[in-house]
Amino acid sequence: DVLSATTDMLGSSTSPYQPFYAALCDGAPRDVKKDGDATISRLRNETYEIISLRIRALMLLTRHSDLKKEIQRLQLMDKDYVPFSLRILSAKSLHHFASPSQCLDTLYSLCGSSSSNTAKIQTLSIISDVFIAQDEYRLALHSLDEILVMLREDAIFPEISALAEAKGALETFGADENGAVADVANGHFCSALLAASRIEILSRQGRILMQTGALKEASTIFQYAQDEIPPILSALNAANKSSVIRNILSGVTIIHQAPKQLIVNEGILLFADGEYALAMDKFRAVMEAQRQESKLQTHGTTGQLENWLTVNDSLIPPALNNMALCALYTCQLEKAISLLESLVRENPSRYLTQELAFNLCTMYELGSDVGGRRKRVLQLIAKRFSLHDVPQASFRSN
Repeated sequence: DVLSATTDMLGSSTSPYQPFYAALCDGAPRDVKKDGDATISRLRNETYEIISLRIRALMLLTRHSDLKKEIQRLQLMDKDYVPFSLRILSAKSLHHFASPSQCLDTLYSLCGSSSSNTAKIQTLSIISDVFIAQDEYRLALHSLDEILVMLREDAIFPEISALAEAKGALETFGADENGAVADVANGHFCSALLAASRIEILSRQGRILMQTGALKEASTIFQYAQDEIPPILSALNAANKSSVIRNILSGVTIIHQAPKQLIVNEGILLFADGEYALAMDKFRAVMEAQRQESKLQTHGTTGQLENWLTVNDSLIPPALNNMALCALYTCQLEKAISLLESLVRENPSRYLTQELAFNLCTMYELGSDVGGRRKRVLQLIAKRFSLHDVPQASFRSN
């Protein structure tokens, strides 16, 4: 559906976005004389957003041939007037059809060409993901270390404040004559965002170390992440008392997810130590906290901060998947299956992913799914909800 809609919006001669898309494909320079026109600026920015959606859809659907044609047609990495986030996405997509070295060279080139710390952090985060996909864990850890260094430098503060202004929070403060309220809110935002970002990066490092069997080192890294929590708790407590601070924290998932991410880290360590019952308690606590948050529809707890690190919108899928593994390791196969099936029943479009389908089908085969009836039901659900990003291979684990 996304591909069909974006094709019409970008290719139809009657679409207001088609001229901007055609100009990008032709390599025509941007007409700076029209930059002051509000309508043209809006349409151009919306065109960038549509292109971003199209590239992400092609990656999710593993249509690598079409993705390659789109990237080569647009040549976005060479256009410095295109938003940096879109240029990074284009460079990241190379991983799906070009050599790893070409993808990394392009990403490193983008990183080196930018004077913005926030842009460098976004790029290094993707570089780390590429290294992980290649099982180059030492290089992935090094990329994350570079991010941590930047997150601890004073030079990052002006850019963090700019992120707050970009999301419009500062405009709604109604501060007093001295701007004291705005200063307090901005201070909470900067401190909480930096702390939450360090928790995210340290948590990634801990998971990499666990994947390599370095459990003691992972435990140390997770403790470093735990030590970062005070500024976040302070900001969230202040947000409960002040609408001004609540506004500036709105839509910043990375901050609101940080306390729950720390509990996930504890659960992962317990799982690695064979403490499956205790680990299940941790993952259950994360799920309950996430569901309660969603039920109350707490203002400002969902959404990604533009031009910054991205995190999972919900920790329910990984927490429930880990709970299922705990049940499996304690010989409770049907309970493990039931946990994963509950996710599918709750929201197939959101939770029935390629990984979940594969895990469920593997458990079906370990159980008593004679003739593959349960697998066929799962396939029918994927077909009913048009989950084209779940390939048929996910249902053939045997």
